[in-house]
Amino acid sequence: MMRTKSDPVAAEANHLNHAIGVMPAVRLPSPSALTGAAGKATLVESDQTFVVRFSEPLMDQRPAPDTSDMSAMAETAALGEHEDLEMIRDGARLAALRDLSLLDATEQESFDRLTRLATAALGVPVSLVSLVDADRQFFLSQQGLGDQWAQARQTPLSHSFCQHAVATRQPLVISDAREDPRVDGNLAIRDLGVIAYAGIPLILDDGHAVGAFCAIDSQPRDWTEAELAVLKDLAATVTELLDLRATVAREGLYDRLTGLPNRSLLVAHAEQHLQRRGGSGRLVVMCVGLDDFTQINQALGTDQADAVLTAAGSGWPRRYAPPTC
Repeated sequence: MMRTKSDPVAAEANHLNHAIGVMPAVRLPSPSALTGAAGKATLVESDQTFVVRFSEPLMDQRPAPDTSDMSAMAETAALGEHEDLEMIRDGARLAALRDLSLLDATEQESFDRLTRLATAALGVPVSLVSLVDADRQFFLSQQGLGDQWAQARQTPLSHSFCQHAVATRQPLVISDAREDPRVDGNLAIRDLGVIAYAGIPLILDDGHAVGAFCAIDSQPRDWTEAELAVLKDLAATVTELLDLRATVAREGLYDRLTGLPNRSLLVAHAEQHLQRRGGSGRLVVMCVGLDDFTQINQALGTDQADAVLTAAGSGWPRRYAPPTC
């Protein structure tokens, strides 16, 4: 039972692993300590049991580079500082990005409407909503890219200006990329004809920058304050759409009453934890349950029974969390 990185359940589990590092409570016949090999983890589930087993467009019409090995190409990315690359590949940031389940998504009119508006309002040939992954940028929406880039809908980080806006969490405004030391070695200048660039980071409510909304010109350009204000407003609208999507995804993965992860998220959380361990160490799963809860429900009524579940759900994670150093 393996999930792809764009699966919202797997993404939320990854987010939990980075955020708390605590195995959620699960009902088992007895506590279990389990060991296995990397990539061999499977889970067998029944109604109450989980068992873990191991066995004009602006862009030039030059051919787009082979992007099949994004991770290798990303090593040549023109990041200004080593700290920028660390920020781009931060686990919590990537988990927040994958929570959105928009990497490699089909084109969506709600975002395309905003990039169309940007090109018209700013008089630029290209605008993008770029999601910056660990080794590539994916264009959730684009207007004006050359055919090959429009079809690929992604570039390695070696061709990304948006990564800088994400890493610094600040707008990136460039009049002439050929003369700007922050990006003068970026391959987007040579291969895509990017000269002037203005990008606003997309920062979610949880504080993670997941991408950028940008406008691009093939000629040098001095961006005005009015133009940047329009770009910021459009970026804010994109961020609101992303936050709404993240909220809906999270609500579908947690129990409405207790706020604890549901079964789907629990399974994904366990799978990802086991894979990250690389076959070494142990995963301990502890059983926590409420016996004879039907009697509580009958004796006290549903409202009081719900209150008991809520109190139990809030207390278990604190009681059984591993000690911190």
